[in-house]
Amino acid sequence: MSQQYSASEKSFNSILSSYNTLFVPPFQRPYKWGDDQIQEFFEDVFKPIDWNRGVFALSRDGETHYMGAVVLCKNDEGFMILDGQQRLTTITLVLSYIKARLNRSANSENSKIKRAMAVESRLFRQAAGMSDDLVPIICPQEEDNKIFIEILKSENLEIPLEVDAPGTSVAQRKSSRLLRKRAMFKAYKSIRKFVQSYIVKSATQSGIDEFSALDVAASRLLQCLSFVVIEAHNESAAFRLFETLNDRGLDLSAADLIKNNLFTIARNNQQRELVKQKWEQVSDLIGSDLVSFLRTFWLMEHSFVRKDGLFDAYKNELSKRRNDEKFLTQFLDQLIKSAEHYNEISQPLRDSSINEEVNMLNDLGAKTCRPLLLTIKLNRPHLFSQVAQIIESLTVRWMIAGKVFNVLETTYAKIAILISESVEEGKDDSAIITIIKSELNKLDVPDDALFSLSFQKYEVPRTSRAVRHILCRINEYLSKTSEHIADSTSVHIEHIFPQEPSIEALEQSEITDEESEDYSSKIGNITLLDAKINMGLKNKAFLTKLNADKGYKHSRLAINDNLKIKNSWKKADIDDRTNFYAGLAVKIWTWK
Repeated sequence: MSQQYSASEKSFNSILSSYNTLFVPPFQRPYKWGDDQIQEFFEDVFKPIDWNRGVFALSRDGETHYMGAVVLCKNDEGFMILDGQQRLTTITLVLSYIKARLNRSANSENSKIKRAMAVESRLFRQAAGMSDDLVPIICPQEEDNKIFIEILKSENLEIPLEVDAPGTSVAQRKSSRLLRKRAMFKAYKSIRKFVQSYIVKSATQSGIDEFSALDVAASRLLQCLSFVVIEAHNESAAFRLFETLNDRGLDLSAADLIKNNLFTIARNNQQRELVKQKWEQVSDLIGSDLVSFLRTFWLMEHSFVRKDGLFDAYKNELSKRRNDEKFLTQFLDQLIKSAEHYNEISQPLRDSSINEEVNMLNDLGAKTCRPLLLTIKLNRPHLFSQVAQIIESLTVRWMIAGKVFNVLETTYAKIAILISESVEEGKDDSAIITIIKSELNKLDVPDDALFSLSFQKYEVPRTSRAVRHILCRINEYLSKTSEHIADSTSVHIEHIFPQEPSIEALEQSEITDEESEDYSSKIGNITLLDAKINMGLKNKAFLTKLNADKGYKHSRLAINDNLKIKNSWKKADIDDRTNFYAGLAVKIWTWK
């Protein structure tokens, strides 16, 4: 291995002996193992144990179990864990619970108490200075640290913080509730369950007492788990290695790697703390959609890049700007501001000023337009509704004509850059709208004739938020109201001629069994109901559904007015309604 790295094989016990402090750096993810990963760990480590061999034989068993590589890097605080935090933390949690059960099983026997204390002592080191305090050798991220300390120092089998103590303040109860939602808290509950089933229960069935079984398990964790420990000798080498781990099976996203690069250009601890705080704010705002947000943020002002090239694009840009003293702060501030607006676009609150427009575009599945929407929201928010309506018309025409949406992505990204440049140049609102329309008109947007013909031929999928939105917009047009009702809680899609028609429905409609699928999927055969029709009626004939308690005759929606005067529902009725819808569509989703 190069001079920048060194490697050696170590047991878990040897790792604890070799390093005073092993900590998870802030650019890493928090602890995230769930029930499945922990059970897999117990399956690998404890299921192979043949408890029938007896305690004496098992305690002298030198067979090792390989646990993979652990990557560390030394800095002023100790050794950063770049790869291996999930495994090292989980083993520590398991040992901590075994320690608590050993204490309970010791029955005041000095030799057993000493053995339990020996297990506990492996997990801690003496604090620096004159303090008598013990501190854990392995330290998770700050947000996991409180519950981690509570678990390690607890003398009880109950999960710390599981029940609020009497007299606990409101703030403390709120804090405890948040901690109970963390993966580490849930992991410790899983560990308790699996220690019982994989160790205690299995051993006692072979005649081994609980204390001896737990003692064997602790020894196995400390002595028989083998790691290849790789040390990076400086932070530059460590960060390079951290990046390459993404190609070696480590579950890192582009967002993790971009965060890592922000830490590399931070000039000091103060800036690194700033990166940590700002990134946490962005993560809290965006949630699991972080990579999509970072790509949208990039596309607003930079050349087009797909998701698999996102990290390289950011890496190159950050590298070019690393000597600009003001860049990092400005970048992070802009990132948070953009995240706030992106969150409103992707997950609008009911009281949001753009709630209706965003829900409409989300119903249509229009996500490739987000670089443009975010640019408008940041720079000309009063134009958001107008721009959303333009995108809606384009999206509906594009979808009904069966065109590929990926084509739109590059155009929206290009327009976002043009808008950013135009805003810097001080161009007015009219110029902004002109740029948007001009660029979109370069696309092969279906004209009125093609749109109408495509609408008549459109086959409705079995479930579609987009179709529900289209029908709601038709209902609005017919009722002359701007009330937006494209909400699954308020309206439901209904196939007038059933998707799985009864014999009676086929006979009344004069539609053959062979024709039924084609006619049931025509858009003219679809309507909305403001209350979900009884499931027992869904496949019934038209007249039965017309007169049902929640049927068409009792609907308050304008889209059903022409159904109320019908005495039958046949092929000609479906075709007429389809053509009627097509004529309305050209007027609703205009394009010039």
